[in-house]
Amino acid sequence: RTGAKSLSSLVAWMDREGMATDFLLNLDWDNFDMFTVTREEMDNISNPVGAFFKKHTGKELLEGAVARGVSIGPLSSMEDLLNDECLNARNFWKKIEHPELGESITYPREFVKSTEADCSTRFRAPLIGEHNDEIYKGIGLSQQDIQKLKQDGII
Repeated sequence: RTGAKSLSSLVAWMDREGMATDFLLNLDWDNFDMFTVTREEMDNISNPVGAFFKKHTGKELLEGAVARGVSIGPLSSMEDLLNDECLNARNFWKKIEHPELGESITYPREFVKSTEADCSTRFRAPLIGEHNDEIYKGIGLSQQDIQKLKQDGII
């Protein structure tokens, strides 16, 4: 099982740094079932793992995890993502003008590069309420219905 291999690798890494508890070292990861674990068992797992994570930077954890086959990934802030070496090397970010704001905003280009389809971001995100009338008409409201709902303060 992939999870068992990953968790075993994490515990081995923790053990090399003197941070694996007897509970973690003796757990049968091949038969471990997250859905049947007790609160006490979860505490015996999460507390030492949490302490291990706190000891390392996100970069150290990611690099160590990749090297050891541990399935973890970073929780990145927007600043982290905007400064990410890999994303910037791929020219992942794109500025799109927002005339109503008088500035441009950084957007991701595409989630996947494809020779078959253009998956890029082509225009700005809609403003709040920008497409409401189209949506109201799409659900069958007439222009009179929409006007009445607006007058009544419903929309």
